[in-house]
Amino acid sequence: MSLLTVAELRVLVKTPLSDADLQVVLDREEALLIDLCGPHYSADPAFSITEMAIGGHPSLWLGRRIGSVVEITEDEDTDPLDADQYRLWGNAGRIQRLPEGSLWADLVEIEYVPQDDSALRKSVIADLMRLTLERTALRSESVAGEYGYTASDWDRDRAKLYRKLRFIRV
Repeated sequence: MSLLTVAELRVLVKTPLSDADLQVVLDREEALLIDLCGPHYSADPAFSITEMAIGGHPSLWLGRRIGSVVEITEDEDTDPLDADQYRLWGNAGRIQRLPEGSLWADLVEIEYVPQDDSALRKSVIADLMRLTLERTALRSESVAGEYGYTASDWDRDRAKLYRKLRFIRV
């Protein structure tokens, strides 16, 4: 099921497509978003995301804002870290190794629950749909110097929308 419904989308985007055709495009856009930015947030208590990170630094930067950490293990160690061995900077997607000055091991596995970003995702999906539906076959057109049209760079515009949902890793 889509995060954004066809009815919600119709309020935001005008299109002559039927509901069935619009749902096909919406499903494709959501699948691309999930592939690039991870799964939609779920209130299911079993929902979590696992990321592998390259350590060797005092902080790890994850792709999303962190709601809570489920488990962190270093270098395939079977014993997870205790909560007093790291500091969570959730709104920044950052986890700092403690005590101060310590470095993470070479490879770190983090299982966490991301913050609920559903409202932002709905907004991004609507903007992606708008871009997709308004896209024309023409990049530019000029008629006798009287009229000119140049389309925006669609790939750049899409990348900017995806960046709203993911942190750039350092």
